[in-house]
Amino acid sequence: MGTAKMQVEEATRSGKIVFEMENVDYQVEGKQLVKDFSAQVQRGDKIALIGPKRLR
Repeated sequence: MGTAKMQVEEATRSGKIVFEMENVDYQVEGKQLVKDFSAQVQRGDKIALIGPKRLR
């Protein structure tokens, strides 16, 4: 298992930004899956994470 560090701030619903992340790194069993990824998701956006079913 990995670890995650998050900072969440409460905001009013009136904004367009729903989700924002900066400089995300993610590893599973020592295998680097994501490195230095940043994104901003706005209301109405559609997102998907696509990859192989197995990591090994």
